[in-house]
Amino acid sequence: MSKLLSKLFIATLPLLLAGVAQAQSIDAAIDLFDKAKYNEAANALRQISPATSKSKAFLCQLYADSYISSNVQESTKVCEEAVADKDPIAVYLYALAYLNGNNNLNINQNEKKGVGFMASAVIESDFAPAYDYFCSRLLAEQNLDEAINFCKVAASKGMRRALYTMGVLISEGTGVIQDFQRAKKMMLASAALNYPAAYVYLGSLAKEGKNGEPKDLKQAYAWFSLATAADSNNHRAMAERDSINLSSQDMIAAQKIATEWKYHTPKLVDYHKGR
Repeated sequence: MSKLLSKLFIATLPLLLAGVAQAQSIDAAIDLFDKAKYNEAANALRQISPATSKSKAFLCQLYADSYISSNVQESTKVCEEAVADKDPIAVYLYALAYLNGNNNLNINQNEKKGVGFMASAVIESDFAPAYDYFCSRLLAEQNLDEAINFCKVAASKGMRRALYTMGVLISEGTGVIQDFQRAKKMMLASAALNYPAAYVYLGSLAKEGKNGEPKDLKQAYAWFSLATAADSNNHRAMAERDSINLSSQDMIAAQKIATEWKYHTPKLVDYHKGR
């Protein structure tokens, strides 16, 4: 290494080490978040110095989604600074805050601002959850042609709701070519991200033996069980599961199927992972 390069390396070493420390601190906060230690995660983020747009956006999320007690002064500061830095998570959180109103961020509902921030998250940051939002919104507005464009992108980016939605559309042949095998692949990808509606869909396939799938009551019971575990208020899944009569041996086999699948699904879906 030349003397000039050595000097440059030494000069930039503190910055490199600071970047590593910041990344490790973010990882530590994510680990605490996964363990539902939200206040500890917030404290870990506050200790990052200097604060980064990522640490501010993560702290903003903890406030916006009510994981920690409201502190309007701090939440306003970190969120506004992260938005000013154009952090995609912060922009997306602000979009939701304006669309729905959010007392923790001291934001009143404003549809126009909300859509504007959401569009910014798509145009400027190519942010997957923003595509997912427009997919769902445009479908609800019965704007199928526009919706499918957003749904396809969101699904390609691994958004579990969009994967489920595309699975339904492909299964029905709505706006796209009907293809049962491709629809099932979409549903399995959504279920791999622990999405309750995908479990119910797969359970129905197995229970009724439709769309070319063989009837398999053990597998159906497992899918419906996973749906109720993912969403305890999913009464349809609960009713479907309880309507299946299995022998004791088949019940054990179904529970084993569900347990093995659950072992491989993530504990939660978090914006900060994979960034």
